[in-house]
Amino acid sequence: MPLLVLLAIALSSPGDRLFAPPPPAIGSETVVPTGLPVSRPATKPCVVELFPEREFRGEARLPIAYRPPAECAGPWAKVVFEGDFRVTAGEQYDRTGFVTIAGVNLFTGTTMEPRKAFAPHWHVERDVSDYAAVFTRPQSGEALLTNYVDQRYTGQVFWTGRLLFYPVASGAAVPDTPDLVEALVPAPTEIDAKTMSVTRTLSFPRNLTRLMIDVLAQPQAADEFWWICQPEPAGMPVDPKKELGCGRPFRDVEVFIDGRIAGLAAAYPWIYTGGVNPRMWTLAPGVEALDLSPSRVDLTPFAGLVNDGKPHAITVRVVGVQRYFFAMGTLLGWRDARREVVPGGLDGNTLASARLTLTGTPAASDSELFGDTIVTAHRAGRVAGHVLTSRGRVATTINYRMAFSNTQRSAEGGGRVEQRTLVETRRTTHGPDGTQRYSVSETYPLVVEMTARQDGANRISDTHFRQGLTRIETQDRAGRTRHRTTSLLVEPRVHMIVPPTGRRDAKAQATTVTTTTVRDNVAGCYDRTVEVVDGRIATVRDGCTPRGATDRPTPDR
Repeated sequence: MPLLVLLAIALSSPGDRLFAPPPPAIGSETVVPTGLPVSRPATKPCVVELFPEREFRGEARLPIAYRPPAECAGPWAKVVFEGDFRVTAGEQYDRTGFVTIAGVNLFTGTTMEPRKAFAPHWHVERDVSDYAAVFTRPQSGEALLTNYVDQRYTGQVFWTGRLLFYPVASGAAVPDTPDLVEALVPAPTEIDAKTMSVTRTLSFPRNLTRLMIDVLAQPQAADEFWWICQPEPAGMPVDPKKELGCGRPFRDVEVFIDGRIAGLAAAYPWIYTGGVNPRMWTLAPGVEALDLSPSRVDLTPFAGLVNDGKPHAITVRVVGVQRYFFAMGTLLGWRDARREVVPGGLDGNTLASARLTLTGTPAASDSELFGDTIVTAHRAGRVAGHVLTSRGRVATTINYRMAFSNTQRSAEGGGRVEQRTLVETRRTTHGPDGTQRYSVSETYPLVVEMTARQDGANRISDTHFRQGLTRIETQDRAGRTRHRTTSLLVEPRVHMIVPPTGRRDAKAQATTVTTTTVRDNVAGCYDRTVEVVDGRIATVRDGCTPRGATDRPTPDR
Protein backbone atom coordinates (compact mmCIF):
# COMPACT_ATOMS: atom_id res chain seq x y z
CA MET A 1 0.00 0.00 0.00
CA PRO A 2 0.61 -1.14 -0.70
CA LEU A 3 0.70 0.44 -1.08
CA LEU A 4 1.14 0.35 -0.56
CA VAL A 5 2.78 0.17 2.32
CA LEU A 6 3.83 2.99 4.52
CA LEU A 7 3.32 0.55 7.39
CA ALA A 8 6.56 1.15 9.26
CA ILE A 9 8.53 -1.57 10.99
CA ALA A 10 9.17 -1.20 14.70
CA LEU A 11 12.36 0.73 14.14
CA SER A 12 12.45 1.76 17.78
CA SER A 13 12.47 -1.86 19.00
CA PRO A 14 16.07 -3.07 18.90
CA GLY A 15 15.00 -6.40 20.40
CA ASP A 16 13.49 -7.52 17.08
CA ARG A 17 15.40 -10.26 15.26
CA LEU A 18 14.91 -11.82 11.85
CA PHE A 19 14.36 -15.57 11.87
CA ALA A 20 14.15 -17.77 8.79
CA PRO A 21 10.93 -19.79 8.51
CA PRO A 22 11.36 -23.50 7.68
CA PRO A 23 12.14 -24.00 3.98
CA PRO A 24 9.51 -25.69 1.80
CA ALA A 25 10.37 -29.29 0.95
CA ILE A 26 11.71 -29.99 -2.52
CA GLY A 27 9.03 -31.62 -4.66
CA SER A 28 6.19 -30.48 -2.40
CA GLU A 29 3.11 -28.41 -3.25
CA THR A 30 3.74 -25.87 -0.48
CA VAL A 31 2.39 -22.35 -1.02
CA VAL A 32 5.28 -19.85 -0.92
CA PRO A 33 4.13 -16.38 0.20
CA THR A 34 6.49 -13.44 -0.22
CA GLY A 35 7.72 -11.67 2.88
CA LEU A 36 8.58 -12.82 6.39
CA PRO A 37 6.37 -14.01 9.25
CA VAL A 38 5.65 -11.53 12.03
CA SER A 39 8.43 -11.44 14.64
CA ARG A 40 7.26 -12.59 18.08
CA PRO A 41 8.23 -11.76 21.68
CA ALA A 42 9.59 -14.52 23.91
CA THR A 43 6.53 -14.47 26.19
CA LYS A 44 3.82 -17.16 25.90
CA PRO A 45 0.76 -15.84 24.05
CA CYS A 46 -2.89 -16.17 24.95
CA VAL A 47 -5.00 -17.27 21.99
CA VAL A 48 -8.50 -15.94 21.29
CA GLU A 49 -10.33 -17.87 18.60
CA LEU A 50 -12.35 -15.51 16.44
CA PHE A 51 -13.98 -18.31 14.47
CA PRO A 52 -13.21 -22.04 14.07
CA GLU A 53 -12.65 -23.54 10.66
CA ARG A 54 -15.77 -23.31 8.58
CA GLU A 55 -16.76 -23.19 4.95
CA PHE A 56 -17.58 -19.78 3.53
CA ARG A 57 -20.28 -20.12 0.89
CA GLY A 58 -22.59 -17.53 -0.60
CA GLU A 59 -22.65 -13.94 0.63
CA ALA A 60 -23.45 -14.48 4.32
CA ARG A 61 -21.32 -12.57 6.83
CA LEU A 62 -20.05 -14.53 9.83
CA PRO A 63 -20.69 -12.62 13.10
CA ILE A 64 -17.80 -12.53 15.58
CA ALA A 65 -18.35 -12.03 19.32
CA TYR A 66 -14.91 -10.93 20.48
CA ARG A 67 -13.96 -11.16 24.19
CA PRO A 68 -10.59 -10.04 25.65
CA PRO A 69 -8.32 -12.81 26.95
CA ALA A 70 -9.02 -12.98 30.70
CA GLU A 71 -5.68 -14.63 31.44
CA CYS A 72 -3.66 -12.02 29.47
CA ALA A 73 -4.78 -8.59 30.56
CA GLY A 74 -3.17 -5.76 28.63
CA PRO A 75 -1.03 -3.97 27.84
CA TRP A 76 0.46 -6.44 25.38
CA ALA A 77 3.91 -6.59 23.84
CA LYS A 78 2.38 -7.64 20.53
CA VAL A 79 -0.98 -8.73 19.09
CA VAL A 80 -0.98 -10.90 15.97
CA PHE A 81 -3.85 -11.95 13.74
CA GLU A 82 -3.45 -15.42 12.25
CA GLY A 83 -5.57 -17.20 9.68
CA ASP A 84 -5.46 -20.54 7.90
CA PHE A 85 -7.13 -21.19 4.55
CA ARG A 86 -7.75 -24.22 2.39
CA VAL A 87 -9.55 -24.65 -0.91
CA THR A 88 -10.71 -28.03 -2.15
CA ALA A 89 -9.55 -29.33 -5.52
CA GLY A 90 -11.64 -28.31 -8.50
CA GLU A 91 -12.27 -25.00 -10.24
CA GLN A 92 -12.87 -21.71 -8.45
CA TYR A 93 -12.18 -17.99 -8.75
CA ASP A 94 -9.89 -16.14 -6.37
CA ARG A 95 -12.01 -14.64 -3.60
CA THR A 96 -11.51 -11.78 -1.14
CA GLY A 97 -11.74 -12.27 2.62
CA PHE A 98 -12.12 -9.61 5.34
CA VAL A 99 -12.01 -9.69 9.14
CA THR A 100 -13.16 -6.68 11.15
CA ILE A 101 -13.61 -5.99 14.87
CA ALA A 102 -15.65 -2.90 15.75
CA GLY A 103 -15.32 -2.00 12.07
CA VAL A 104 -11.51 -1.99 12.28
CA ASN A 105 -10.01 -4.05 9.48
CA LEU A 106 -7.68 -6.73 10.88
CA PHE A 107 -7.18 -8.63 7.65
CA THR A 108 -7.84 -8.36 3.93
CA GLY A 109 -6.56 -10.98 1.51
CA THR A 110 -7.45 -13.06 -1.50
CA THR A 111 -7.52 -16.81 -1.96
CA MET A 112 -5.50 -19.22 -4.08
CA GLU A 113 -7.20 -20.73 -7.11
CA PRO A 114 -7.28 -24.55 -7.03
CA ARG A 115 -6.86 -27.09 -9.86
CA LYS A 116 -8.40 -30.47 -10.56
CA ALA A 117 -5.58 -32.14 -8.65
CA PHE A 118 -4.40 -29.21 -6.52
CA ALA A 119 -6.05 -28.23 -3.23
CA PRO A 120 -4.00 -25.31 -1.82
CA HIS A 121 -3.76 -24.49 1.87
CA TRP A 122 -1.82 -21.60 3.39
CA HIS A 123 -1.24 -19.50 6.49
CA VAL A 124 -1.45 -15.71 6.91
CA GLU A 125 -0.50 -13.43 9.79
CA ARG A 126 -0.48 -9.71 10.47
CA ASP A 127 0.82 -7.51 13.28
CA VAL A 128 -2.24 -5.69 14.67
CA SER A 129 -0.58 -4.40 17.86
CA ASP A 130 -1.46 -0.78 17.06
CA TYR A 131 -5.15 -1.70 17.27
CA ALA A 132 -4.79 -2.89 20.89
CA ALA A 133 -7.24 -0.25 22.18
CA VAL A 134 -10.02 -2.08 20.34
CA PHE A 135 -9.16 -5.39 22.02
CA THR A 136 -9.45 -4.18 25.62
CA ARG A 137 -13.24 -4.67 25.77
CA PRO A 138 -15.88 -6.98 24.24
CA GLN A 139 -16.66 -6.08 20.65
CA SER A 140 -18.75 -7.25 17.73
CA GLY A 141 -17.08 -8.11 14.48
CA GLU A 142 -17.49 -10.15 11.33
CA ALA A 143 -15.71 -12.23 8.74
CA LEU A 144 -16.75 -12.12 5.11
CA LEU A 145 -15.63 -14.23 2.17
CA THR A 146 -18.11 -14.52 -0.68
CA ASN A 147 -17.80 -17.79 -2.60
CA TYR A 148 -20.21 -19.47 -5.01
CA VAL A 149 -20.19 -23.23 -5.58
CA ASP A 150 -22.06 -24.85 -8.46
CA GLN A 151 -21.60 -27.66 -10.98
CA ARG A 152 -18.68 -25.90 -12.67
CA TYR A 153 -17.06 -23.89 -9.87
CA THR A 154 -16.69 -26.65 -7.32
CA GLY A 155 -13.85 -25.31 -5.12
CA GLN A 156 -14.96 -24.92 -1.50
CA VAL A 157 -13.17 -22.37 0.71
CA PHE A 158 -12.52 -23.08 4.40
CA TRP A 159 -11.07 -20.53 6.81
CA THR A 160 -10.28 -20.07 10.50
CA GLY A 161 -9.09 -16.94 12.35
CA ARG A 162 -7.61 -16.10 15.76
CA LEU A 163 -5.74 -13.43 17.71
CA LEU A 164 -2.55 -14.06 19.70
CA PHE A 165 -1.81 -11.76 22.66
CA TYR A 166 1.80 -11.65 23.88
CA PRO A 167 2.26 -10.30 27.45
CA VAL A 168 4.94 -7.73 28.15
CA ALA A 169 8.00 -9.41 29.64
CA SER A 170 9.05 -8.48 33.15
CA GLY A 171 11.11 -5.32 33.03
CA ALA A 172 10.38 -4.67 29.36
CA ALA A 173 8.97 -1.38 28.10
CA VAL A 174 5.29 -1.16 27.24
CA PRO A 175 4.74 -0.42 23.52
CA ASP A 176 3.58 3.08 22.62
CA THR A 177 0.31 2.13 20.94
CA PRO A 178 -2.47 4.57 19.95
CA ASP A 179 -5.08 5.58 22.50
CA LEU A 180 -7.66 6.20 19.77
CA VAL A 181 -8.51 3.49 17.21
CA GLU A 182 -11.57 4.25 15.08
CA ALA A 183 -12.86 2.72 11.87
CA LEU A 184 -13.46 5.16 9.03
CA VAL A 185 -16.33 3.02 7.76
CA PRO A 186 -18.15 0.18 9.60
CA ALA A 187 -17.23 -2.38 6.92
CA PRO A 188 -15.30 -2.56 3.62
CA THR A 189 -17.22 -0.14 1.40
CA GLU A 190 -17.63 -0.31 -2.37
CA ILE A 191 -16.78 2.86 -4.27
CA ASP A 192 -16.95 3.49 -8.02
CA ALA A 193 -16.41 6.22 -10.59
CA LYS A 194 -19.41 8.14 -9.25
CA THR A 195 -18.67 7.98 -5.53
CA MET A 196 -14.84 7.71 -5.60
CA SER A 197 -14.53 8.14 -1.82
CA VAL A 198 -15.69 7.29 1.69
CA THR A 199 -16.09 9.89 4.46
CA ARG A 200 -16.64 9.95 8.20
CA THR A 201 -17.31 13.08 10.23
CA LEU A 202 -16.31 12.92 13.89
CA SER A 203 -15.11 15.00 16.81
CA PHE A 204 -11.66 13.99 18.04
CA PRO A 205 -10.34 14.06 21.61
CA ARG A 206 -8.91 17.52 22.27
CA ASN A 207 -5.49 16.31 23.42
CA LEU A 208 -4.10 14.49 20.39
CA THR A 209 -0.34 14.71 19.85
CA ARG A 210 -0.15 12.41 16.82
CA LEU A 211 -2.70 11.33 14.21
CA MET A 212 -2.44 8.68 11.48
CA ILE A 213 -4.69 6.60 9.28
CA ASP A 214 -4.23 3.11 7.84
CA VAL A 215 -5.92 3.07 4.43
CA LEU A 216 -6.59 0.11 2.19
CA ALA A 217 -8.10 0.42 -1.29
CA GLN A 218 -8.57 -2.94 -3.01
CA PRO A 219 -9.33 -2.98 -6.76
CA GLN A 220 -12.05 -5.25 -8.13
CA ALA A 221 -13.54 -6.14 -11.54
CA ALA A 222 -11.89 -4.17 -14.39
CA ASP A 223 -10.01 -2.07 -11.84
CA GLU A 224 -8.19 -5.23 -10.74
CA PHE A 225 -6.15 -4.83 -13.94
CA TRP A 226 -5.81 -1.03 -13.82
CA TRP A 227 -2.10 -1.30 -14.65
CA ILE A 228 -2.94 -2.63 -18.14
CA CYS A 229 -5.83 -0.24 -18.86
CA GLN A 230 -5.46 1.64 -22.14
CA PRO A 231 -6.72 5.17 -22.79
CA GLU A 232 -9.66 5.07 -25.19
CA PRO A 233 -8.99 6.55 -28.63
CA ALA A 234 -11.11 9.39 -29.91
CA GLY A 235 -14.56 8.27 -31.00
CA MET A 236 -14.43 5.01 -29.01
CA PRO A 237 -16.99 5.03 -26.16
CA VAL A 238 -15.88 4.08 -22.66
CA ASP A 239 -17.43 0.81 -21.49
CA PRO A 240 -16.57 0.35 -17.80
CA LYS A 241 -17.93 -3.21 -17.92
CA LYS A 242 -14.98 -4.26 -20.05
CA GLU A 243 -11.33 -4.30 -19.14
CA LEU A 244 -10.69 -2.27 -22.30
CA GLY A 245 -12.66 0.62 -20.86
CA CYS A 246 -11.10 1.00 -17.42
CA GLY A 247 -9.63 4.45 -18.01
CA ARG A 248 -6.01 5.49 -17.85
CA PRO A 249 -3.53 3.14 -16.17
CA PHE A 250 -3.14 5.20 -13.00
CA ARG A 251 -4.62 4.81 -9.53
CA ASP A 252 -3.80 6.78 -6.41
CA VAL A 253 -5.13 7.21 -2.87
CA GLU A 254 -5.67 10.60 -1.25
CA VAL A 255 -6.71 11.47 2.30
CA PHE A 256 -8.65 14.68 2.93
CA ILE A 257 -9.48 16.56 6.12
CA ASP A 258 -12.41 18.94 5.73
CA GLY A 259 -12.00 18.86 1.96
CA ARG A 260 -8.26 19.61 1.87
CA ILE A 261 -5.67 17.05 0.79
CA ALA A 262 -3.87 15.95 3.94
CA GLY A 263 -1.91 12.85 2.88
CA LEU A 264 -1.13 10.44 0.06
CA ALA A 265 -0.64 6.73 -0.57
CA ALA A 266 0.28 5.03 -3.82
CA ALA A 267 -1.76 2.17 -5.27
CA TYR A 268 0.20 -1.05 -5.51
CA PRO A 269 -0.42 -3.21 -8.62
CA TRP A 270 -1.66 -6.29 -6.74
CA ILE A 271 -2.23 -9.32 -8.95
CA TYR A 272 -4.45 -12.06 -7.56
CA THR A 273 -3.98 -15.76 -8.33
CA GLY A 274 -6.56 -15.67 -11.13
CA GLY A 275 -4.78 -12.77 -12.81
CA VAL A 276 -4.03 -13.04 -16.56
CA ASN A 277 -3.00 -16.71 -16.41
CA PRO A 278 -3.67 -18.64 -13.17
CA ARG A 279 -0.90 -21.13 -13.97
CA MET A 280 1.66 -18.41 -13.23
CA TRP A 281 0.71 -18.17 -9.57
CA THR A 282 0.50 -21.84 -8.58
CA LEU A 283 2.32 -22.14 -5.22
CA ALA A 284 3.98 -18.71 -5.67
CA PRO A 285 1.31 -15.95 -5.61
CA GLY A 286 2.04 -12.35 -6.53
CA VAL A 287 3.42 -9.86 -4.02
CA GLU A 288 0.99 -9.56 -1.09
CA ALA A 289 -1.79 -11.28 -3.05
CA LEU A 290 -2.80 -13.42 -0.05
CA ASP A 291 -2.45 -10.63 2.52
CA LEU A 292 -2.99 -7.06 1.33
CA SER A 293 -1.17 -4.49 3.46
CA PRO A 294 -2.71 -1.16 4.37
CA SER A 295 -0.80 2.06 3.79
CA ARG A 296 -0.11 4.20 6.83
CA VAL A 297 -0.59 7.91 6.15
CA ASP A 298 0.77 10.32 8.77
CA LEU A 299 -1.70 13.12 9.53
CA THR A 300 0.17 14.46 12.60
CA PRO A 301 0.58 17.99 11.18
CA PHE A 302 -3.23 18.27 11.44
CA ALA A 303 -3.43 17.14 15.10
CA GLY A 304 -3.58 20.70 16.44
CA LEU A 305 -6.27 21.60 13.91
CA VAL A 306 -8.62 18.72 14.88
CA ASN A 307 -8.08 19.35 18.62
CA ASP A 308 -10.53 22.27 18.48
CA GLY A 309 -13.49 20.18 19.63
CA LYS A 310 -15.41 20.66 16.38
CA PRO A 311 -16.47 17.85 14.00
CA HIS A 312 -14.09 17.18 11.12
CA ALA A 313 -14.66 15.21 7.91
CA ILE A 314 -12.05 12.55 7.07
CA THR A 315 -12.21 11.30 3.48
CA VAL A 316 -10.35 8.56 1.62
CA ARG A 317 -10.52 8.97 -2.16
CA VAL A 318 -9.28 6.65 -4.92
CA VAL A 319 -8.12 8.60 -7.97
CA GLY A 320 -8.97 6.92 -11.27
CA VAL A 321 -11.46 4.32 -10.00
CA GLN A 322 -13.81 3.09 -12.75
CA ARG A 323 -15.71 -0.11 -11.89
CA TYR A 324 -15.14 -0.37 -8.15
CA PHE A 325 -12.73 -0.61 -5.24
CA PHE A 326 -13.29 -1.74 -1.68
CA ALA A 327 -12.17 1.13 0.56
CA MET A 328 -11.57 1.17 4.30
CA GLY A 329 -9.52 3.05 6.86
CA THR A 330 -8.53 3.02 10.53
CA LEU A 331 -7.82 6.27 12.37
CA LEU A 332 -5.06 6.14 15.01
CA GLY A 333 -4.50 8.84 17.62
CA TRP A 334 -2.02 9.30 20.46
CA ARG A 335 -3.15 11.49 23.41
CA ASP A 336 -1.36 13.64 25.98
CA ALA A 337 -2.12 11.99 29.35
CA ARG A 338 -1.20 15.17 31.24
CA ARG A 339 -3.21 17.70 29.31
CA GLU A 340 -6.92 17.77 28.52
CA VAL A 341 -6.55 20.22 25.64
CA VAL A 342 -3.49 20.36 23.39
CA PRO A 343 -3.59 23.50 21.23
CA GLY A 344 -1.76 23.74 17.95
CA GLY A 345 -2.21 24.49 14.30
CA LEU A 346 -1.44 23.72 10.68
CA ASP A 347 1.60 25.69 9.55
CA GLY A 348 1.61 24.86 5.83
CA ASN A 349 0.22 22.53 3.19
CA THR A 350 1.37 22.44 -0.45
CA LEU A 351 -0.12 19.06 -1.39
CA ALA A 352 -2.10 18.98 -4.62
CA SER A 353 -3.55 16.45 -7.05
CA ALA A 354 -1.11 14.56 -9.26
CA ARG A 355 -0.18 16.01 -12.65
CA LEU A 356 -1.09 13.36 -15.22
CA THR A 357 0.24 13.39 -18.79
CA LEU A 358 -0.48 11.09 -21.75
CA THR A 359 1.86 10.59 -24.69
CA GLY A 360 0.57 8.67 -27.70
CA THR A 361 -2.95 7.46 -28.46
CA PRO A 362 -3.71 3.86 -29.43
CA ALA A 363 -5.66 3.08 -32.57
CA ALA A 364 -8.76 0.91 -32.48
CA SER A 365 -9.10 -2.12 -34.76
CA ASP A 366 -11.81 -4.77 -34.28
CA SER A 367 -12.25 -3.79 -30.61
CA GLU A 368 -8.49 -4.09 -30.01
CA LEU A 369 -6.06 -1.28 -29.37
CA PHE A 370 -2.66 -1.02 -31.05
CA GLY A 371 0.14 1.48 -30.63
CA ASP A 372 2.36 2.93 -27.91
CA THR A 373 1.20 5.00 -24.96
CA ILE A 374 3.01 6.50 -21.98
CA VAL A 375 1.15 7.78 -18.93
CA THR A 376 3.15 9.68 -16.31
CA ALA A 377 2.20 11.31 -13.04
CA HIS A 378 4.18 13.43 -10.61
CA ARG A 379 3.53 15.19 -7.39
CA ALA A 380 5.46 16.68 -4.50
CA GLY A 381 4.32 18.54 -1.45
CA ARG A 382 4.97 19.49 2.13
CA VAL A 383 2.70 19.48 5.18
CA ALA A 384 3.72 21.11 8.47
CA GLY A 385 2.00 21.59 11.82
CA HIS A 386 2.61 21.82 15.55
CA VAL A 387 1.08 20.99 18.92
CA LEU A 388 1.82 22.46 22.37
CA THR A 389 2.08 19.37 24.57
CA SER A 390 2.58 19.10 28.31
CA ARG A 391 6.30 18.62 27.61
CA GLY A 392 6.62 21.49 25.18
CA ARG A 393 6.15 22.41 21.54
CA VAL A 394 6.36 19.61 18.96
CA ALA A 395 6.55 20.53 15.27
CA THR A 396 6.13 17.94 12.52
CA THR A 397 6.93 18.34 8.82
CA ILE A 398 6.18 15.68 6.20
CA ASN A 399 7.57 15.86 2.67
CA TYR A 400 6.04 13.75 -0.11
CA ARG A 401 7.39 12.91 -3.55
CA MET A 402 5.77 10.58 -6.08
CA ALA A 403 6.82 9.67 -9.62
CA PHE A 404 4.84 7.25 -11.79
CA SER A 405 5.08 5.98 -15.35
CA ASN A 406 3.20 3.34 -17.32
CA THR A 407 4.53 2.50 -20.80
CA GLN A 408 2.50 0.19 -23.03
CA ARG A 409 3.46 -1.22 -26.41
CA SER A 410 0.64 -3.03 -28.18
CA ALA A 411 1.05 -4.75 -31.53
CA GLU A 412 -0.23 -7.70 -33.50
CA GLY A 413 0.98 -10.82 -31.74
CA GLY A 414 1.96 -9.34 -28.42
CA GLY A 415 2.52 -6.46 -26.08
CA ARG A 416 4.55 -5.14 -23.20
CA VAL A 417 3.71 -3.10 -20.10
CA GLU A 418 6.40 -1.51 -17.98
CA GLN A 419 5.22 0.38 -14.92
CA ARG A 420 7.38 2.21 -12.38
CA THR A 421 6.23 3.82 -9.15
CA LEU A 422 8.39 5.73 -6.68
CA VAL A 423 6.97 7.06 -3.43
CA GLU A 424 9.07 8.90 -0.86
CA THR A 425 7.89 10.19 2.50
CA ARG A 426 10.17 12.05 4.92
CA ARG A 427 9.00 13.04 8.40
CA THR A 428 10.96 15.45 10.61
CA THR A 429 9.92 16.13 14.20
CA HIS A 430 11.36 18.90 16.41
CA GLY A 431 10.47 18.69 20.09
CA PRO A 432 11.66 18.34 23.68
CA ASP A 433 13.57 15.17 22.74
CA GLY A 434 15.46 16.91 19.97
CA THR A 435 15.12 16.32 16.24
CA GLN A 436 13.89 12.94 14.98
CA ARG A 437 13.74 11.83 11.38
CA TYR A 438 11.96 8.96 9.68
CA SER A 439 11.92 8.25 5.95
CA VAL A 440 10.38 5.63 3.68
CA SER A 441 11.23 5.15 0.02
CA GLU A 442 9.24 2.58 -1.93
CA THR A 443 9.44 1.41 -5.53
CA TYR A 444 6.93 -0.87 -7.28
CA PRO A 445 8.36 -2.20 -10.57
CA LEU A 446 6.04 -4.21 -12.81
CA VAL A 447 6.93 -5.61 -16.23
CA VAL A 448 4.51 -7.72 -18.28
CA GLU A 449 5.39 -9.26 -21.65
CA MET A 450 2.95 -11.33 -23.69
CA THR A 451 3.32 -12.87 -27.15
CA ALA A 452 1.10 -15.15 -29.19
CA ARG A 453 1.44 -16.84 -32.57
CA GLN A 454 -0.29 -19.49 -34.62
CA ASP A 455 1.51 -22.81 -35.18
CA GLY A 456 -0.65 -24.89 -37.46
CA ALA A 457 -3.93 -25.56 -35.65
CA ASN A 458 -2.46 -24.62 -32.27
CA ARG A 459 -1.95 -21.21 -30.74
CA ILE A 460 1.35 -20.67 -28.90
CA SER A 461 1.49 -18.06 -26.17
CA ASP A 462 4.22 -16.91 -23.78
CA THR A 463 3.69 -14.71 -20.73
CA HIS A 464 6.37 -13.26 -18.48
CA PHE A 465 5.81 -11.14 -15.37
CA ARG A 466 8.27 -9.35 -13.11
CA GLN A 467 6.56 -7.89 -10.06
CA GLY A 468 8.49 -6.30 -7.22
CA LEU A 469 8.33 -4.15 -4.13
CA THR A 470 11.38 -2.52 -2.51
CA ARG A 471 11.07 -0.54 0.69
CA ILE A 472 13.91 1.41 2.33
CA GLU A 473 13.23 2.68 5.86
CA THR A 474 15.51 4.85 7.97
CA GLN A 475 14.99 6.28 11.44
CA ASP A 476 17.31 8.67 13.26
CA ARG A 477 16.45 9.03 16.90
CA ALA A 478 18.46 10.03 19.96
CA GLY A 479 21.70 9.67 18.06
CA ARG A 480 20.88 6.14 16.84
CA THR A 481 20.09 5.17 13.26
CA ARG A 482 18.01 2.17 12.26
CA HIS A 483 18.04 1.17 8.61
CA ARG A 484 16.12 -1.59 6.86
CA THR A 485 15.79 -2.56 3.21
CA THR A 486 13.12 -5.05 2.18
CA SER A 487 12.91 -6.38 -1.37
CA LEU A 488 10.21 -8.72 -2.70
CA LEU A 489 10.27 -10.10 -6.24
CA VAL A 490 8.02 -12.60 -8.04
CA GLU A 491 8.89 -13.60 -11.61
CA PRO A 492 6.62 -16.15 -13.34
CA ARG A 493 6.87 -17.45 -16.91
CA VAL A 494 4.29 -19.56 -18.73
CA HIS A 495 4.53 -21.22 -22.15
CA MET A 496 1.18 -22.51 -23.45
CA ILE A 497 0.08 -24.58 -26.41
CA VAL A 498 -3.63 -24.06 -26.94
CA PRO A 499 -5.37 -26.54 -29.29
CA PRO A 500 -8.43 -25.63 -31.37
CA THR A 501 -10.66 -27.01 -28.61
CA GLY A 502 -9.67 -24.12 -26.33
CA ARG A 503 -7.72 -23.18 -23.18
CA ARG A 504 -9.30 -25.90 -21.03
CA ASP A 505 -7.30 -28.44 -23.06
CA ALA A 506 -4.11 -26.39 -23.20
CA LYS A 507 -0.69 -27.74 -22.31
CA ALA A 508 1.42 -25.41 -20.19
CA GLN A 509 4.93 -25.18 -18.81
CA ALA A 510 5.22 -22.77 -15.89
CA THR A 511 8.19 -21.58 -13.85
CA THR A 512 8.08 -19.01 -11.05
CA VAL A 513 10.98 -17.61 -9.04
CA THR A 514 10.21 -15.70 -5.85
CA THR A 515 12.85 -13.84 -3.81
CA THR A 516 12.61 -12.18 -0.41
CA THR A 517 15.58 -10.14 0.84
CA VAL A 518 15.83 -8.16 4.09
CA ARG A 519 18.84 -6.22 5.36
CA ASP A 520 18.60 -4.62 8.80
CA ASN A 521 21.51 -3.06 10.68
CA VAL A 522 20.00 -4.19 14.01
CA ALA A 523 17.90 -7.28 13.30
CA GLY A 524 20.23 -8.97 10.80
CA CYS A 525 19.51 -10.28 7.32
CA TYR A 526 17.29 -12.71 5.47
CA ASP A 527 17.59 -13.85 1.86
CA ARG A 528 15.62 -16.70 0.30
CA THR A 529 14.91 -17.62 -3.32
CA VAL A 530 12.38 -20.33 -4.18
CA GLU A 531 11.82 -21.75 -7.66
CA VAL A 532 8.55 -23.44 -8.58
CA VAL A 533 8.43 -25.59 -11.73
CA ASP A 534 5.10 -26.93 -13.01
CA GLY A 535 3.40 -26.70 -9.64
CA ARG A 536 6.10 -28.14 -7.37
CA ILE A 537 8.97 -26.71 -5.33
CA ALA A 538 12.12 -27.20 -7.40
CA THR A 539 14.88 -25.30 -5.54
CA VAL A 540 15.37 -23.33 -2.32
CA ARG A 541 18.41 -21.10 -1.86
CA ASP A 542 19.28 -19.10 1.25
CA GLY A 543 21.76 -16.24 0.81
CA CYS A 544 22.42 -15.37 4.45
CA THR A 545 21.71 -16.64 7.95
CA PRO A 546 19.60 -14.31 10.10
CA ARG A 547 21.14 -13.26 13.39
CA GLY A 548 20.16 -15.73 16.09
CA ALA A 549 19.00 -18.41 13.65
CA THR A 550 20.32 -21.95 13.68
CA ASP A 551 22.55 -22.90 10.79
CA ARG A 552 21.10 -25.61 8.60
CA PRO A 553 22.06 -27.08 5.22
CA THR A 554 20.43 -25.80 2.07
CA PRO A 555 17.98 -28.40 0.70
CA ASP A 556 19.08 -30.46 -2.27
CA ARG A 557 18.38 -28.83 -5.60
